[in-house]
Amino acid sequence: MVQPLTGGSAAAPGTPSVDADAFNRFEVEGWEGVLDSAVRIPPTITRQPPEVRARIRAAFDELATVHRRPDGSYAIPVSVQVVQGRRP
Repeated sequence: MVQPLTGGSAAAPGTPSVDADAFNRFEVEGWEGVLDSAVRIPPTITRQPPEVRARIRAAFDELATVHRRPDGSYAIPVSVQVVQGRRP
């Protein structure tokens, strides 16, 4: 659902408008899904030495267990907002 934050259809002519979509669930297929689905996470993790990557993976497995589905995928709660602005 796109919601005007400022401006939008009720704004005065010539006023910039901003629309936003909010997402509250991050659905991925296991650890590989995490590495394939985010912009900043993969380079941050893959540039680490192997022992650090192993600790990150172990922490993910431990913390994400409560969000694991029976099929092995994860539904992790997140807060993401995608914003689009327009100038008149």
